[in-house]
Amino acid sequence: MRAFFKGVCYTLLLVVAFMMGSSLDTLAATNNPGNIKIGNDWLGEADTCKSTTFECFDDVSYGVRAVTKILVNYHRLHGINNIHELVHRYAPPHENNTQNYITMLSHMMGIKPTDMIDFDNYNTMRHLVASIIYIESNTRLDSSTLDCGLISGGLRP
Repeated sequence: MRAFFKGVCYTLLLVVAFMMGSSLDTLAATNNPGNIKIGNDWLGEADTCKSTTFECFDDVSYGVRAVTKILVNYHRLHGINNIHELVHRYAPPHENNTQNYITMLSHMMGIKPTDMIDFDNYNTMRHLVASIIYIESNTRLDSSTLDCGLISGGLRP
């Protein structure tokens, strides 16, 4: 019974993630799997963009790079070191259901919202970036695209 309940809860979390994320059409149009809003000059930023809200990149790997840079800067520049703090900045309550986002990301990472994240560990960051991308755009990227974005974002395996 407990396994069934856990499975049902996970399914509900996935439904919430889908409802919170953008459509795959938006991802295809922007190459921005982290739904990063317009505001910075990014490496790989597309010359033309159909979105008036989200950054557009020439390739998805540039979108992964941007997510990686944002998360690393949250830690290095703002002292953010756990899921609770990270989500409140990345997906603030005035734009998202932040508590559901925290619950989902914690579940996907297998840690508590207040557990420390090792921002220097490549595999931890790979899992974190992939999980955020799944929540944001309801997609799982192939390994080469994910690794290309992480490495170009400054992480080393």
